[in-house]
Amino acid sequence: MESTFIKADKDIAAMRTLLQKSGEQSMLVDFEEMLLLDSIRAACRLWWHGESLAGFALVDGYNNLWFELDEAFRIQDLEREVVAWGAKLMSQRNSINSREDTLDVCLSARNDWQLGVVERAGFSRQAIEALSFRLGLADLGPEMALPVGYVIRPAIGEVEVDDLVSLHRQAFGTEHMDRDQRLAIMRAPGYVPALDLVALTPAGKMAGFCIGSLDTQKSEIGYTDPIGVIPTERHKGLAPALVDRCLRGLKNEGAREARLGTSSDNVAMRGVAEKLGFKLLERRCWYSLEVGDALKSIIKSFFEED
Repeated sequence: MESTFIKADKDIAAMRTLLQKSGEQSMLVDFEEMLLLDSIRAACRLWWHGESLAGFALVDGYNNLWFELDEAFRIQDLEREVVAWGAKLMSQRNSINSREDTLDVCLSARNDWQLGVVERAGFSRQAIEALSFRLGLADLGPEMALPVGYVIRPAIGEVEVDDLVSLHRQAFGTEHMDRDQRLAIMRAPGYVPALDLVALTPAGKMAGFCIGSLDTQKSEIGYTDPIGVIPTERHKGLAPALVDRCLRGLKNEGAREARLGTSSDNVAMRGVAEKLGFKLLERRCWYSLEVGDALKSIIKSFFEED
């Protein structure tokens, strides 16, 4: 079986077809958005059986491994090679950055065969979970009020991207979001410019945001995340007001259901979801693999040609 990196758009089309075949069993989220990034394309590997795509894997900028295999090729040799490739890439990143980061995977109970893969590979389950909530849009409650003087407006567009990146970084206290990532969000299928919402203080300063989008396969499903509010503007009701405005916009776009994702340790966002009437839909568990000297010898056996 031959393995390659992405060479042409037809490779991405084959990946898209494989995801569609996997349906609800797919573990991959934000596929279209991620593949707009050169950094993601460079960290993606495809396995071919003749002209047929047997499977692919990628490691995103957060060191998360995502992989899909055609059901006909879910054999342990290929599964081990996928994990070994991801571990090798992670080892290379750690060497370059002088870090000891783990290779991580996020899975739900419906990802039964992927769970078997990571468990056999020695991944350890973590305490933290990724939570997904849902809300029917047929009967929304009263509109959430904003603090006096605050307003919510759509982002102006790509001309505002640097300010939007800064807003995200302030809200989450992270350096992960960058210009390319924000542009990928804004150029991905399913992005709704009118629902890329920003909250402004009475002085006109950006205080929070919520990005609404539509599912590219099921347009009746909308999403209301990511959501963030800068530290100095928290506890004023901006987050629920932003999500509420997004929910109404999704309903106007034809969505019948909205989904919101957050981490199990994000108590504030869980509170926002509960306040707006969201119900827990699914829990996904995080698994981590230490990429150390003991693992490197295993990886080497798969990549002796390197």
